[in-house]
Parts: sequence; structure tokens; C-alpha cells
Amino acid sequence: MQNVFTGLMARSLEFNPTYEDGMANHLPMALLALRGIGADESKLEAFYRHYSTRLEALEYEVLECKKEQPVSLSRKTLGRQELYYSYYLYFQNRLSQESIDTVLTSAMAVLDEGISGSAFHCVIRLGYAVEWGEHREIAAALAFFATDYQSLGQLQSEEDSVSVYPESIEKPDHLHRSSYGVEDVIGLVQSTGSLCEVDFDAVTIIEKLDYAANILEFKQVIALVEQIDITLEDIAELCLQLYASTNNFTALHGITASHAMRILLPYCSDKTKVLRYFLIAIVAAYISIGAPRVKSHCYRGAVNWQPLLELTLESSNDHTIKLIHSCEQEYKHYKNPVYFYVAAKVLEREFSTDILE
Repeated sequence: MQNVFTGLMARSLEFNPTYEDGMANHLPMALLALRGIGADESKLEAFYRHYSTRLEALEYEVLECKKEQPVSLSRKTLGRQELYYSYYLYFQNRLSQESIDTVLTSAMAVLDEGISGSAFHCVIRLGYAVEWGEHREIAAALAFFATDYQSLGQLQSEEDSVSVYPESIEKPDHLHRSSYGVEDVIGLVQSTGSLCEVDFDAVTIIEKLDYAANILEFKQVIALVEQIDITLEDIAELCLQLYASTNNFTALHGITASHAMRILLPYCSDKTKVLRYFLIAIVAAYISIGAPRVKSHCYRGAVNWQPLLELTLESSNDHTIKLIHSCEQEYKHYKNPVYFYVAAKVLEREFSTDILE
């Protein structure tokens, strides 16, 4: 199976990382998830045939004539989708000469502010690629990250954090305490009408994230995020409970992105800064779906992943496949049975069947 899988992953590199005006290409991510779930050769090949028909092939002849290869990863060229192939070659070259650790550490120091890129798919693809460890897919994921980079606002220094408030905005009570947590950021959003009652002039997730980040009071979110005691586990728990509470498509990406961030965090030299940018992106996503109430779910039933994984192999839904893979991996790490509950509920809805007791 390894040869078939490797061949399909190599063929997936022949496609653009996006299609149809910005939709993320899920093929490599879904193939990696299927491999993790235990798909056999026939399932991998069937999914490739099913999904690849919608994708746009890279035009290599044109690209070879336009090799504006960046000398180095530069903030000046981030977000320029026309440089995807150039960045791919750049990262390929670096990975042929340097270790994965070295390349990722230097790249994440530049890319960390753009974690929301392509509705979190940049970081998800990179996390899945690093989990596998193959150089070409890592290079493609890094190139995707660089060219679909999306910043939702810069962190301020601790000394300047208070200055982000225009005089017309009253500081909320959350900023008068000595310590804060992720729940305080959610409380801030829920208590700020301009953040929790937004009439979005946007359609796609990417557009809504950008719209949310440009609301004046979003600066309050950034200021508070910079002051909280933050861990990836706290953010992952927020994303898990948010999806369990809403079954929202945007919220789904928080779980897969949290899984990816857990894989990538060891390669981030300033982990606190990266986590703050990640939380800022998650809060923008939270605002984009109407800032709903986040309930605290628990699950005390039996946990048996094998039937869920077998049922997932019958799905052709790329988001379902990725979500189940990430839920299983996060469950193995955090031992939180709500990941099993969420995965089971997704499959119950998709296949109109009963799984949970």
C-alpha cells in the first residue's frame, strides 16, 4: 500500500493548492487522513479519482518560464498566489540541504501571523505533511502557507497593549484583572455587541475572518489575547466544545487546525506568540459564526474507535475524513472522550445511523 499511497501523493503535487476562486485543495490532506485511518489501496485510489476531477492542474510550462524564485522567505512576498511554484522550488531546495527542523523553525517564525490562511487549510496541510515527513509535500504545504497567507492583525508589545483602545471605546471589565484565560476572550466577544451581532458583508470563511478582524473592537480581542495565560490544550478544548455546541462547518476547522498546531508547535521558537496568533484566528472564526454560546460537553459512554474508522472509510466527504482522523489523534493525545462523541455524531448525521449508546 505504501507504494500506491506515495504515488498518489506525488500525483497530487501536480495540482494547484486552490481551485474555483480560492477553495482549498483537500486531496493531499484527505489522502494523509485516510492513510492514518487505515484505508487500503482501493479506497485511496477511489478517493483520488473522486476528488481530483474538480482540481486545477499546475501549468508547468508556464511556470518554468516565470520562475521568480524568491531568494528567501520574505514578508514582502507573502500572500502572492502567483508565486506558489516559485516558493515550492525554494522550499524544495532548502529541504534538500537542511533538516526539516531547521526549515520549519525558520519558516514558522515568518508565517506565524498568517495561521488563518485559506480558512486554516494552510496550517492543516502543513501539519498533516509534517506528521508524514515527506519533503515534497512539506515544501508544497509551506508554499501554500506563504502564498495564501492571511494576517488578522499584529500583536502589540505588552507596553503598548493598552494603547490599541481608541478613546471612544470603554475597556471591558475583563481587562481590570491580573490574569486571564481563553474563556475571558470568549466572554469579551459575547459582551461586545459589535463583535457578537455582526451583519457580515462577506460570503466565504476567508472573507468573514477578514471582516471580523477589521471590526474596530476586534483590537480589544488582540489586546486581551496578549495578556492571557495560554496553552494549546486550552485552545483545542475551546475548538472542541465550540464544534460540539454548534455542528458548524467553520468551527469544524478549529479541531483539525488544533491537531495540526500540536504537530507544528515544537518547530516554533516563540510558542506563546504562535499560540496567541492561533487564538486570534479562532476568535475571528467564532465571531464569523455569530459568537454562539459554547456549552461544556462531556461523554461517559464506551469509546471504541474501530467501528468509527471503518465507517469513515465509506465516506467520500473530505471534511468528514479529516475530522475523524484529527479527532482520533487528539483523543490519543488528550484522552478527552468528547472527541469520540463529536466524531460519532458526525458519522451518525452523514450515514443516518445510531452509533452512540
